[in-house]
Amino acid sequence: MCHVAYGLLCVALPAWIITYSCANNRHAAKYVLVVCQSLAFTACGISTPIGKMLMAPLVTWLLFAQHISLWEISMAS
Repeated sequence: MCHVAYGLLCVALPAWIITYSCANNRHAAKYVLVVCQSLAFTACGISTPIGKMLMAPLVTWLLFAQHISLWEISMAS
């Protein structure tokens, strides 16, 4: 089951890059980040203790990216 969560996360992360940078759609990118965060938390919840430690930097980066993305959207409005 853990491999499925990791696989979906590996698909969702490039989707964020494509949505945010290539398509230049900041509003849709925030929803893709929420999906990435949900998948990362799910992967952390079902993985081994070592897997949880290895996922911590990704979860931290996703939370920071969400914060910066929301700030950027609010400053542009």
